[in-house]
Amino acid sequence: MSENTGDQTTFRFQAEINQLMSLIINTFYSNKEIFLREIISNSSDALDKIRHESLTDSSVLESEPKLFIHIIP
Repeated sequence: MSENTGDQTTFRFQAEINQLMSLIINTFYSNKEIFLREIISNSSDALDKIRHESLTDSSVLESEPKLFIHIIP
């Protein structure tokens, strides 16, 4: 199903696509160590992006100047 609004076309996910995505995610991340490694890697990338952005805009670190990843077992 799609909607056309001017120059943009928006597509809605069908239930089958959501089920397929769920299957893919569960397949790739069924191993807890892999999931943990991926989530830490993604978190690290996000912190790197904020640090890089702070080089040109120091206001991005005003709310939390010390960036860290906190893991609770």
